[in-house]
Formats: sequence, C-alpha cells, structure tokens
Amino acid sequence: MNVNLGIKRVGFLYDDKIGADGFNEFIVLKEKHPKIKEYDANAYIPTRGKKYMSNSSKLYCNLAYQCVSGVNYGKNRIGLYNCTDIPHLEDSIMFDTDAKKYGINGVSPMFTPNTLANVCSGQMAILSGINAINFTMTSCAISVANAIILINLHICENFIDAAVIVSMENSSAMHDAIRLHRLKTSTEQNSPELGASILIGNRGDDDLAVITHTETSLSMGNTVETVFEKLFSNIPNKQIEVIVIDSGMLFIDKSIIDSIVKKFGINAHIIYLEEQTGICDNTGSILSILYSISSFNKDRISRILACSFDISGYVSVQVIEKGK
Repeated sequence: MNVNLGIKRVGFLYDDKIGADGFNEFIVLKEKHPKIKEYDANAYIPTRGKKYMSNSSKLYCNLAYQCVSGVNYGKNRIGLYNCTDIPHLEDSIMFDTDAKKYGINGVSPMFTPNTLANVCSGQMAILSGINAINFTMTSCAISVANAIILINLHICENFIDAAVIVSMENSSAMHDAIRLHRLKTSTEQNSPELGASILIGNRGDDDLAVITHTETSLSMGNTVETVFEKLFSNIPNKQIEVIVIDSGMLFIDKSIIDSIVKKFGINAHIIYLEEQTGICDNTGSILSILYSISSFNKDRISRILACSFDISGYVSVQVIEKGK
C-alpha cells in the first residue's frame, strides 16, 4: 500500500541513552545490561501517582512525551498507539481471572492500571490531556507496521492529524520465560529492556523521514521468505540502497533473502539489526525506522527498505525515504 506519512519526531530510552542521539549510542555499545535502571530517565512524568505506575506505563509515557512535548497539534488530534503486548499478557490474564472469580469488587482498583494491556497509552492520555484515538496493537514484531497502516486510515478519515507509536522491550514473568527458553536453544543474545517511539502525520517540509509504502502479509502455509518475495514484488519503485531486517533473524534463511534481492536486480546492502540490538520480540518495525533516520543523517543514502519477520508467519515491509 502506497502511503505518504512523515516522521516528525523520534524517541528512545535505554538507561541514560535518550532520543535519537541515545539510539546511536546504544547501537554501538558492546556490553548491554538487560534491565533499565530508570524507566523515566529524564523525569517527564509528574511525581504525583508515579509510584503506582507499572514500569511499562512509565516507559510508555516517557517515550510518548519525547514525541509530543511542544508540538503544535491539538490534544484531540493526536492518537496514541501502544505496540507492546508480551509484557502485559500474564497480568491481563490474572486480572480477568480474578474479576471472573471474585467479581468487580474483588479486583483492586490500584491493581487495574498496572495490568490491562491498553492502560499504558491510557495513562499517557490522562497525564497529557490527549483525548483522541487510543489503540493497543498486538502482533508482536509487526505491531508497528500494522499500526502505521491503521494510522494512515485514521488520518485519511480525518479522525486525527498525527499519531504517537510506542513499542517496548520490557520484562514480565511471561516475557522473561520466553527469553530464558530462547537462551537455552540459541547462541544469540536477547535485546535488553528498551523502548522507541515515533510521531507521524501527513508529509511535510521538516520531516525526519517519509514512509512511502507499507504492507504486511501472513505466510498461510508458505515460508516467510516466500512472503517476503511477494511483498518485495509489490513495491512500485525498487531503487533500494539498504535493506534493514529488524526481527526474525533466528528463523529466516539469509541465503534465500539474498537470492530474492538479487533476483530483482537490487544491489542493496542487507543489515540484520538484531546483530546489534539483540533479539527483539515487540520492537520490530520501529527500531529499523530509527536506524534509517540515523543512516540518512550520516550516510549518502536516501531510500531504505525496512523488513520485519514474526515467528507467527507475518512479514512486513516499509519503504522509508529521506526527509527534509
């Protein structure tokens, strides 16, 4: 699907590595410790009530504030999209089970804000006064790609003028169990806790980058490499200089990806971003956007293909072009 969306701002947090510059510092770190020390490192969140917020909510709000502070959009014209599902699953199940067993009076109202999957963006709406669309996307590595497709629709229908997308790798019991199992079966390291965000809207003159094409598809019995080939063939202009694959490194066949790219006559450098970030579960489709913007600023390239592969069989591709 051809789109024309401008990336206005980006956010990032890994300890004291904040914003676009922080992402650049993070990428080249040789040693990355697994846990974030402070989920609101630059103290965006008001002190009142902060101690009751979950780490997920603190991290989401910090990243969202990085994108919306000082912008000119009205608070009823900015959508909030949370593209992190794994850390919340066992909390949501626990809340639903308790509510069913004990009734609504048996569920602590103080527990509620820390459990439901859409409360992170809801908490941001309360703190900031933003009162437009509020969505949680639950499709793991391609959640951000799906959010961009939905946001394009919401902007075209004039529901919003801009949207904040936040995706996080932060710990929960279920997430940690998945990662522990992976360490037993793979030599690749998991990513540390981190988060990234972008503010997108209609294309403008001061965009950091522009998304011109986005598409997702499910394998449906085919290999993910076959899906990638189909999606690649749908891109109208294949003058791609760099291909950034930000997720799926554990199960995709790199040699097949190489042959597909060569089949289309593309002489593009392929980067497997997880070699630098560690294996990611939620932040596919957004770290490649931050990486693309960084590459535009320091390298003489203007067009990147960002690709995400999820173990469920979903694949996404996004064409990202240099802004400004």
